[in-house]
Amino acid sequence: MNRYGLEFHHFGLAVKSPEAAFRYLEGLGYGVGSTCYDPLQKVNLAMRHHARMPDVEVIWPGPETSPIDRILKRNDGMIYHLVICRRMSSARWRRWKRRGWKYCN
Repeated sequence: MNRYGLEFHHFGLAVKSPEAAFRYLEGLGYGVGSTCYDPLQKVNLAMRHHARMPDVEVIWPGPETSPIDRILKRNDGMIYHLVICRRMSSARWRRWKRRGWKYCN
């Protein structure tokens, strides 16, 4: 942990189709994590983990129109988000939650 209490969690890689990204990440030594469909964002998600490099969340469109569709019209794939975690007290978390922040792990 650093003096700011921040930890890099993962970056999100949006792709039109995941197969090439999976092969590339496997070649770099990434292992397979969980895969799911997110009905809120209408995208498929697959985590890839590495012992020494940042985790990668591979995101590709689901059957419905999704927020990444516009991004993928211009690019076959791109890193489009980073997730940074911060530990905080329960009282502070309750205040953030009232403001609409969501918890994910």
